[in-house]
Amino acid sequence: DFWTDLDKNPAAATPYVQDFTRLLRQPDSLPLVQLVLPELRGTCVPEAINETKQRILADIMDLREEISRVESTQQADFDDVFYQEEKQIFEEAEIYRAELLLFSSGSLTDSKKDELLQWWGNRPAPEVGAVRGSSSTKDAQRIGQSDRTVLRSRANEA
Repeated sequence: DFWTDLDKNPAAATPYVQDFTRLLRQPDSLPLVQLVLPELRGTCVPEAINETKQRILADIMDLREEISRVESTQQADFDDVFYQEEKQIFEEAEIYRAELLLFSSGSLTDSKKDELLQWWGNRPAPEVGAVRGSSSTKDAQRIGQSDRTVLRSRANEA
């Protein structure tokens, strides 16, 4: 293949370097080629490669940097304040809904209560006093301190 030929005989492959670089600059080509050629991954230029390969890597450095930036992007990078608040409101609504199902309704079967308690125990712990939908601040503090104990005792009472 062309990339390994650059190591064996760079002079013979030099006329095709511009064509190869142009090919890499086509949409979606570089990410595909990076799957096959590890030297094209990331943004560092290996020191143990010949000048022709170094020139190719330098010519596509902007694309490699963009791909690295996109790969390291997290969902939180796009979350603005309003979206984060909306997620918090939905999470609190789910917690409030779970409280209502556990404590205010006699229509839950024991298995459904257990499933709900298991879901409750696996969710991230709320900050103390941060549960808006709780029946009281005291309940919110107790829930923040010991979710499973409080919920099981209240579920058994209901």
